[in-house]
Amino acid sequence: MQFVDNDQINWWAISEQSRFVDSVPVFSIGKLDKKRIRSQLADQF
Repeated sequence: MQFVDNDQINWWAISEQSRFVDSVPVFSIGKLDKKRIRSQLADQF
């Protein structure tokens, strides 16, 4: 939290949750497949 205390970053810019994954679904052109990401996250909660 030192960055918040030193006014280098706003408190609302810090995520409450983080998740590490092995791979992220992408389209053939390399863009993120947000619909698949959302559906995978919805299945986990």
